[in-house]
Amino acid sequence: FPLTLGPMRNSDKMRALQPEMKRLQKEQRKASQSGNRAEMQRAAAELQGMYKKNDIKPLGMIKGVAVQAAAFYFVFKSILNLPTRWPEEMKTAGFEFDIAGFHANIMDLGVPDPYVLPAIAGVITWAAIELNLWQRSGQMQQQWLKYLMRATPLLFFFMGGKLPAAVGVGWATTAVFSIMQTSILSSTAVRESLKLPPLVPVTSPEQAEAQKKMPTT
Repeated sequence: FPLTLGPMRNSDKMRALQPEMKRLQKEQRKASQSGNRAEMQRAAAELQGMYKKNDIKPLGMIKGVAVQAAAFYFVFKSILNLPTRWPEEMKTAGFEFDIAGFHANIMDLGVPDPYVLPAIAGVITWAAIELNLWQRSGQMQQQWLKYLMRATPLLFFFMGGKLPAAVGVGWATTAVFSIMQTSILSSTAVRESLKLPPLVPVTSPEQAEAQKKMPTT
């Protein structure tokens, strides 16, 4: 979390300024198509000025993704190697439970569990993704990205049944922590203490322009 806090601040600032950024990018594209170099430079300078004024570092987004990807890879590889390093210990490291007459025995985390654990991890991951999308309602404009995120639990369900059960436990635990983090960061007091911008709905440039033209009372 501490490693991703900076990129998270950067990301939230960029989302809050998204309508203005899209307007300037649209102006740059129009100027480029018409060959108006002066207008292109003006829009580019205004965009850079906005970044500087709000202390936004565009490369910070790449840094955040790189840090999270690296952490995920090393954790995944470590969990994947557990059955090889400690085969005997993994045989009794799991759990079993009874719910409404349904019994599941997942004591050996070194062998794949084809149904129960992938389903549990998939449901928890789905809940974490939906909570994140709800928190950022109106801020994520790309519909394809939403569909891609929602497809992640299905992907793990089909892949998880072929991986050691320890991977499913790790995946589900990560999703639980994600739910806790998202819930905590939805608090205005917490966001203020961490110097994160408030979560506000982001409108499209067209909506923002229409709101400006609306008569005030």
